[in-house]
Amino acid sequence: MGKDYNLLHVLLVLAEERQTVLAAKKLNLSQPTISVMLRKLREQFDDPLFVRDKNTLEPTPKCEKILQTLPAVLDQLDSLYLENTQWDIHSEEEEIELYFAPPLMTLLGVPLIKRLTTLTPNLTVQCQQWDLGTATKLDTHRRSWGVTYLPLETNKSLVQRDLGADRFGLLMRAEHPLKNSLVEDIVEYPICICAIPGSNAASQAEKVLHQHRIDKNINARVGDLNLMLQLLEQSDYIGILPQRFLSVLGEEFRFMPFPEQIIPSGHRRHMALFTHQRHRRHPLTEWLENQLKLILEETEF
Repeated sequence: MGKDYNLLHVLLVLAEERQTVLAAKKLNLSQPTISVMLRKLREQFDDPLFVRDKNTLEPTPKCEKILQTLPAVLDQLDSLYLENTQWDIHSEEEEIELYFAPPLMTLLGVPLIKRLTTLTPNLTVQCQQWDLGTATKLDTHRRSWGVTYLPLETNKSLVQRDLGADRFGLLMRAEHPLKNSLVEDIVEYPICICAIPGSNAASQAEKVLHQHRIDKNINARVGDLNLMLQLLEQSDYIGILPQRFLSVLGEEFRFMPFPEQIIPSGHRRHMALFTHQRHRRHPLTEWLENQLKLILEETEF
């Protein structure tokens, strides 16, 4: 029988969602339509491709083998069209995935999605927090990009584009009793950090405290930035966040630099855009990089 290559994208979505109902929702199709497509795929590959385990579809060994090469094959097909047409951000319409480190979701995610919505009304953006599994998702999902802080250990299949740097410091409510950026004063108050969801590893802030032998524990690690801001607003908690946050928070908060003996005032922490090597020359990667840099310039203090 003839091969319907359009079904390959359906196979990839089924592998990601593991349910025909969820795959149908993502592709904006009916569940019976997805079931028909899956039947055709099984006929084309002469394999069940997925077996049901309770409510989840588990790929067969042959399907696993196909999925190892399928994302690269589909992106190569996409590149054939890109090389022979004039790319325009307004013409983007296929779904993309964006991942942001928790502090960057508000700073970069919100303005970036607003720009994408204005310029690409037919594009759907899936936006999620960067977590322990994000690097794997960038490696295996077809159209995905992520932004987080450095340093970051990744595999060689991912490429990073430097975006600039943030100045981290102490964020607190405007009426907080802390008056001086002195270690002996700061350690009197509870400290909160915004952590990567699922991670139990010490944060950069904790490493700095340990390095300087400062007897102070991080009192709260949260993956939800809104929870962190509520803690700061409603108590004497001090948060460790970028100074740029003042551009979106208003006068209810104030920022104080770290003590000079801990972190010099000129110290910055770099950010990067990550994606799979197959996207390194994709014009959307360049567009995202440029827009993120513009947003960072607009929020610079």
